[in-house]
Amino acid sequence: PEAKGKGAAAAPAGGAAIPVTLEMSARLVETALNLSFGLEDAEKNADAQKMVDYAMALVEDTKDPRLKALTLSAKAYLARKAPGKVKEDIDKASKSTLMGTILFVRNGGIPKEQAEDQLIAAWKTVDPDYDLRQAKEAFASCAAVKEDGKAAAARSDIK
Repeated sequence: PEAKGKGAAAAPAGGAAIPVTLEMSARLVETALNLSFGLEDAEKNADAQKMVDYAMALVEDTKDPRLKALTLSAKAYLARKAPGKVKEDIDKASKSTLMGTILFVRNGGIPKEQAEDQLIAAWKTVDPDYDLRQAKEAFASCAAVKEDGKAAAARSDIK
């Protein structure tokens, strides 16, 4: 097939041969996040947190929910050693206590020993009538029955 474009010959003087729309805010967010992780690696934690805060401000311009989730996760990761007010900021930005708790559990800001209790407490803010601990225990007993059934079937195949 014959090419329909004229390449560089069709570009206006001084312009790009291939016009590309680039979302600068998204690129700046990505760059700021990369820089914040580099600063953390260099043990400049306060500067890293400032850079992720800058990225968060840029995210508001992009209106991209995936980029916002990524930035909130980075914010939780960088604050994992001292969550404090940052968790409240994440709860506010995500409009969910559950999201802040999930991000801090996932990024190590909430110790494993406390993770289950914290997640269950956060779930209560979403659905106060649902007992997540009771559901977990019921699921565990159902899984055990199912496993016993599989084991019995497997043993009967061996005979």
